[in-house]
Amino acid sequence: SLVKNDVLAFVGRWHIQGRVDRALRFMVTTGQAEFATEIWLLITAQDNQTQLRALRVARRFRPGVLGPDATARLAALPTEQREVVASELIHHGDANAIEMVATYALTESDPEVLSEIIQALTFRQSGRWVQKLLEKAPEQVWTDLAKRGYGRELAGTAAGPRLQAELIKLTQQITNPNELLSNLLNGEVGSAFETEISKAIANPEFKADDRNAAYLLQELHKKAPQAVTSALVTRLRAGLAIPYGSESLLDNAPLSDDDNLTQALLKAGRPKGDEISLARLASAVVIKALLNELALRRQALNRSSSEQQRNEFYGLKDVIQATKPEPFAEALVTVGDTDEIKKIGLFAEVLAGHSHDHSGDPPKEIKSNTLTETVRAWAQKTLTDAMSGRERRSEVARAIGRLADPSLLGELVLLLDADIAGIAADRENALAARAKGQAIGVLTLYDTQYGQAFLAIGGAEVIKAMQDRLTA
Repeated sequence: SLVKNDVLAFVGRWHIQGRVDRALRFMVTTGQAEFATEIWLLITAQDNQTQLRALRVARRFRPGVLGPDATARLAALPTEQREVVASELIHHGDANAIEMVATYALTESDPEVLSEIIQALTFRQSGRWVQKLLEKAPEQVWTDLAKRGYGRELAGTAAGPRLQAELIKLTQQITNPNELLSNLLNGEVGSAFETEISKAIANPEFKADDRNAAYLLQELHKKAPQAVTSALVTRLRAGLAIPYGSESLLDNAPLSDDDNLTQALLKAGRPKGDEISLARLASAVVIKALLNELALRRQALNRSSSEQQRNEFYGLKDVIQATKPEPFAEALVTVGDTDEIKKIGLFAEVLAGHSHDHSGDPPKEIKSNTLTETVRAWAQKTLTDAMSGRERRSEVARAIGRLADPSLLGELVLLLDADIAGIAADRENALAARAKGQAIGVLTLYDTQYGQAFLAIGGAEVIKAMQDRLTA
């Protein structure tokens, strides 16, 4: 008794009333009912932050500190406070706290409070109590738990089938496709589940610009990849938008030779994001047609070309560079088998910029031995053709850098040597023109393009090539 009085006096001096401090942690840890008045004052505080901090102040909340009438006092709290206190005691209390709240919950009449208690008990893996409470739970509790995804949490228990049935009932009542997908996220995978997902995504009423749309599709794709991808393809073909950030979900979409797809991708103007996504469906046959059309549009461009003509050219170029690497490489090998210097420069430029989406991520690797040989032929042609010029050779150098194939290092070195010689010749011509009082053109340097190409290949051979040119 003497020790008890000393401790109470010490705590009285240590604790500042109304504050969540170390003294309060000591009180909760002791579990002694003598501190009940101060504890109840704080765990029922009107300030939500104070209330939560008080309930979480100790490693485990010991319910003895609430006094012998804890259950009666809990039942007398207003609904909102009762919901918070009961849930927090389960989450942060010891085994006795769980037992106390669960026993009280058998008499709880408010469905919202009961639902919160069952959710907390599920988190603490108190399956026995969850089952017992669900046996007397009203319909509203089952509906709320199904809506919150507990059909998945409790799938292997006796409650699982009914929660899944509740979820199906919910989905049948929902007309908003975004809300429906949110509910389906909590369902079990099956043919009916996948059909509902496909229908909701393909629905024209689906809001692709909703802030949660991309997240929903990413999560649903983990459960039903084929259904999500198929629905996205359906949207794109119908001219409907898809959520920004969901383009990667088309990676495994089947490629198409459809002429309607070709025509859709050939439409004039700078493409929107959805047309760029549509390009990921293009097969080698479609891409070949796009590349041939691009060459025609480049040929038609001149200084007097309209803005629309330029947009048509650059828009188509953007579309081609957004296609998948494998069919793109296959198509480029076919159309790239040419001796026309202008086409070589154009196709090298397209290859160099392929798969660069400005996301900051490295572009996808293009692996094709046949394409490597095509680029080698481009390098040899531009090195031997007097009409090629330094700019086109630099585009081929960029294409070599995009492939980053060490077997093309020899060609890249020859292109660099030719560029160095070309710079010297251009400077001499500029000096001669100046001496005659003639206008001098701008001398363009391509150091960055060559540097990036060598850096992409990397390795000891590149270092040696650079050292040789420094000492030459």
